[in-house]
Amino acid sequence: MNEPDDRIDRTQERMAERWDGMDQSAREEVRKTLNELRKQRNDLREWFGGLKHSSESAWGQVKEGFIESYGKLADAFSKAEKEFSSGDSGKSGD
Repeated sequence: MNEPDDRIDRTQERMAERWDGMDQSAREEVRKTLNELRKQRNDLREWFGGLKHSSESAWGQVKEGFIESYGKLADAFSKAEKEFSSGDSGKSGD
């Protein structure tokens, strides 16, 4: 469960390095994306906690919820990486 936190931290560090070169719109998008990543990470943690404490009868439902939440987080990371990988979007004066 540490991997999502590490990835969020790395993404935040990369964006901090580019921050001065971003226009206001790009900065807002970065904030929005990082908040979404954190939300998805929190959802995943809740499902993970449910996995650890679920009864045998609820196992299947909790497992499916965890898998779905993990998929959403993976999608959010993919989206963030695509948005920020170019390094050229949102630069002032372009």
